[in-house]
Amino acid sequence: MESTDLSAFSHQFVLSLLQFQSSCLSLSFSHGDLKLGTRAFDVLFTLCRHPEEVLTMSQLAGCLQVSHPQLSKVVAPLEDQRLVRRRHDEMNRRLVYIAVTPAGRELVQAVTLEAAQQFLPGLAALSPRERRRLEESLHTLDTLLHKAGCHTW
Repeated sequence: MESTDLSAFSHQFVLSLLQFQSSCLSLSFSHGDLKLGTRAFDVLFTLCRHPEEVLTMSQLAGCLQVSHPQLSKVVAPLEDQRLVRRRHDEMNRRLVYIAVTPAGRELVQAVTLEAAQQFLPGLAALSPRERRRLEESLHTLDTLLHKAGCHTW
């Protein structure tokens, strides 16, 4: 593929991801009385999905592509709500580890199940064959994004 073709493909790729993202912006990241902003949900979701589950604040900031001060502002209320916990490294007090609590994990599961309900009408309109194709496409997309370095873990 020539570089101009690759540039055009890259641009179309970004436009498609942004369109997909904007369709997800209407999702509600709340459960019961607890409402989360998008960034707070990103923190919890990343901690739940990351293979190591416990990350340093710097690692988590890198995964989310935010600054350490921005992340601290998001994590503090999550810690107050007992959705995450911080722990200082015993050997190096400057290292701060962050982990999702069982309550945080339960919240992510509840929110994602509720969000899935919002997509049911659209998915129900697809034939079984179309749903299988979509499932295969999502798997392929995830695999290729990982190969392209779009996952940070």
